[in-house]
Amino acid sequence: MDEKENFNKIIGRTFVSARKSKGLAQEAVAKKIGITRASLSYYEKGERTLDLFVFFKLCSFYEISADKILNFDFHIAENISNHNATSMINKVIAELQKYANALQSDEVDSND
Repeated sequence: MDEKENFNKIIGRTFVSARKSKGLAQEAVAKKIGITRASLSYYEKGERTLDLFVFFKLCSFYEISADKILNFDFHIAENISNHNATSMINKVIAELQKYANALQSDEVDSND
Protein backbone atom coordinates (compact mmCIF):
# COMPACT_ATOMS: atom_id res chain seq x y z
CA MET A 1 0.00 0.00 0.00
CA ASP A 2 1.47 3.37 -0.96
CA GLU A 3 1.36 6.53 1.16
CA LYS A 4 -1.63 8.01 -0.67
CA GLU A 5 -3.70 4.84 -0.24
CA ASN A 6 -2.81 4.69 3.45
CA PHE A 7 -3.72 8.37 3.89
CA ASN A 8 -7.07 7.87 2.12
CA LYS A 9 -7.93 4.82 4.24
CA ILE A 10 -7.21 6.59 7.52
CA ILE A 11 -9.33 9.59 6.57
CA GLY A 12 -12.06 7.24 5.37
CA ARG A 13 -12.06 5.32 8.65
CA THR A 14 -12.32 8.61 10.53
CA PHE A 15 -15.49 9.51 8.66
CA VAL A 16 -16.93 6.00 9.01
CA SER A 17 -16.44 6.22 12.76
CA ALA A 18 -18.12 9.64 12.87
CA ARG A 19 -21.06 8.43 10.79
CA LYS A 20 -21.57 5.31 12.88
CA SER A 21 -21.30 7.23 16.14
CA LYS A 22 -24.25 9.33 14.96
CA GLY A 23 -26.18 6.21 13.91
CA LEU A 24 -26.48 7.35 10.31
CA ALA A 25 -26.63 5.36 7.08
CA GLN A 26 -24.42 6.23 4.13
CA GLU A 27 -27.47 7.16 2.07
CA ALA A 28 -28.58 9.82 4.58
CA VAL A 29 -25.13 11.40 4.83
CA ALA A 30 -24.56 11.32 1.07
CA LYS A 31 -27.92 12.99 0.42
CA LYS A 32 -27.26 15.66 3.04
CA ILE A 33 -23.87 16.66 1.58
CA GLY A 34 -24.92 16.28 -2.08
CA ILE A 35 -23.01 13.21 -3.29
CA THR A 36 -24.04 9.67 -4.18
CA ARG A 37 -24.01 6.86 -1.65
CA ALA A 38 -21.53 5.02 -3.88
CA SER A 39 -19.12 7.98 -3.80
CA LEU A 40 -19.35 8.17 -0.02
CA SER A 41 -18.66 4.44 0.17
CA TYR A 42 -15.52 4.82 -1.97
CA TYR A 43 -14.31 7.69 0.21
CA GLU A 44 -14.98 5.82 3.43
CA LYS A 45 -13.12 2.74 2.19
CA GLY A 46 -10.21 4.91 1.04
CA GLU A 47 -10.64 3.75 -2.53
CA ARG A 48 -10.97 7.30 -3.82
CA THR A 49 -9.16 10.47 -2.80
CA LEU A 50 -11.54 12.89 -1.15
CA ASP A 51 -12.23 16.05 -3.08
CA LEU A 52 -11.44 18.89 -0.66
CA PHE A 53 -14.90 20.38 -1.05
CA VAL A 54 -16.43 17.04 0.02
CA PHE A 55 -13.82 16.73 2.78
CA PHE A 56 -14.90 20.07 4.26
CA LYS A 57 -18.59 19.25 3.85
CA LEU A 58 -18.05 16.01 5.80
CA CYS A 59 -16.03 17.81 8.47
CA SER A 60 -18.78 20.37 8.85
CA PHE A 61 -21.56 17.79 8.84
CA TYR A 62 -19.87 15.65 11.49
CA GLU A 63 -18.60 18.71 13.39
CA ILE A 64 -15.02 17.48 13.15
CA SER A 65 -12.14 19.92 12.91
CA ALA A 66 -10.42 19.56 9.52
CA ASP A 67 -7.08 20.54 11.01
CA LYS A 68 -7.45 17.82 13.64
CA ILE A 69 -7.96 15.18 10.95
CA LEU A 70 -5.11 16.49 8.83
CA ASN A 71 -2.78 16.84 11.79
CA PHE A 72 -3.55 13.28 12.84
CA ASP A 73 -3.02 11.97 9.34
CA PHE A 74 0.17 13.87 8.79
CA HIS A 75 1.71 11.92 11.64
CA ILE A 76 1.77 9.16 9.04
CA ALA A 77 4.19 11.41 7.20
CA GLU A 78 6.82 10.57 9.80
CA ASN A 79 7.10 7.24 7.99
CA ILE A 80 7.36 8.95 4.61
CA SER A 81 10.35 10.82 3.33
CA ASN A 82 10.39 14.50 4.28
CA HIS A 83 10.19 15.46 0.61
CA ASN A 84 6.98 13.47 0.05
CA ALA A 85 5.43 14.76 3.26
CA THR A 86 6.27 18.35 2.36
CA SER A 87 4.84 17.83 -1.12
CA MET A 88 1.59 16.42 0.31
CA ILE A 89 1.29 19.29 2.79
CA ASN A 90 1.92 21.89 0.09
CA LYS A 91 -0.79 20.34 -2.10
CA VAL A 92 -3.27 20.43 0.78
CA ILE A 93 -2.40 24.05 1.54
CA ALA A 94 -2.87 25.01 -2.11
CA GLU A 95 -6.26 23.27 -2.23
CA LEU A 96 -7.31 24.90 1.04
CA GLN A 97 -6.44 28.30 -0.42
CA LYS A 98 -8.52 27.58 -3.53
CA TYR A 99 -11.42 26.52 -1.33
CA ALA A 100 -11.11 29.65 0.84
CA ASN A 101 -11.01 31.84 -2.26
CA ALA A 102 -14.11 30.12 -3.67
CA LEU A 103 -15.97 30.63 -0.40
CA GLN A 104 -14.95 34.27 -0.30
CA SER A 105 -16.05 34.73 -3.90
CA ASP A 106 -19.45 33.16 -3.11
CA GLU A 107 -19.87 35.51 -0.12
CA VAL A 108 -19.10 38.52 -2.31
CA ASP A 109 -21.58 37.35 -4.97
CA SER A 110 -24.34 36.78 -2.43
CA ASN A 111 -23.88 40.27 -1.01
CA ASP A 112 -24.41 41.92 -4.42
